Amino acid sequence: LIHRDTTNVQAYEAYLRARYLFVRNRDDVQVQDEVEQLIERALELDPNFTLAWYGHFSVLDFRQRNGAIDYQEGAHQLRELADKMISMDPGLPESHVATGRVATIEMKWPEAEAAYNHALKLNPGDINALNAISGLMTLLNRNDEGLEYAEMALERDPLDVRALLNTTVVYALTGRCDDATKIATRALSLVPDAGRFRGRVGNCWLSHKGDYEKAIELFEKEPVKFMSLTGKAIAYNKLDQQDKAQQNLDELIEAYGEQASYQFAQIYAQWGETEKALDALERAWEIRDTGFVLINMDSQLDPIRDQPRFMALLEIWQDPAKR
Repeated sequence: LIHRDTTNVQAYEAYLRARYLFVRNRDDVQVQDEVEQLIERALELDPNFTLAWYGHFSVLDFRQRNGAIDYQEGAHQLRELADKMISMDPGLPESHVATGRVATIEMKWPEAEAAYNHALKLNPGDINALNAISGLMTLLNRNDEGLEYAEMALERDPLDVRALLNTTVVYALTGRCDDATKIATRALSLVPDAGRFRGRVGNCWLSHKGDYEKAIELFEKEPVKFMSLTGKAIAYNKLDQQDKAQQNLDELIEAYGEQASYQFAQIYAQWGETEKALDALERAWEIRDTGFVLINMDSQLDPIRDQPRFMALLEIWQDPAKR
């Protein structure tokens, strides 16, 4: 009934501690470092502990998606880790979750969905797979399915921060700002410093309700820096406070450089600077910025969606033959 992955109690304990920390606040760099230390300890004790390799994969995944490491090199390392896990233990759901995540980064949409469904076939209640496929559904604009999978994850664990975030994301994307606020408030009562909740809710008030001051209040409190700065750069522009908008863009440039190319595209699109937005989005594709996977569903890019250059990029997103 239980998939046995290690017989080393100390290795398993280190993994459990790492998982507890990481699930609660995946964006925090200090948490990532502490988790890596625990995972390294687990792998020293048992190098064949596949779940520990998944823990290593998960930390690297967030470092890559946050631009802390080179996007292309990170993607290559993630592919190697996912392949390693499949070869070590193809019966472990997390091996297929890792494969699905890499396929998502590579924008191989059918392969990603198939990998997550395979993980769920192995274990229909696997919370990692439920959360992963929920996120994939939102990328594909299948928000009803995204919410359904997030709710299934919450049924399994009502305190799972990832499932709470996925639920918040779907509500925010569909303009249900009050519902998004309620879910985010529940999550932040559990983990006050958790990233992305305030940013996601802020984007809802910004994009769907036009309440720019409320959005700024949320962005000010968002611990994920690129989300905070991007949101404020857009919201201040909407309030005709361009000096403050530019200040936040300048800070984003200084902090991240071209690693924030996708965020530059969002900002310039909302500022009405179409050519700059398209230049930044093309650069995001060139460096394989992980934000690029969002272009199908990102309302911040709506002002440039009818441009031929954007349509060409959307074809890249849709069709591997165009890449």
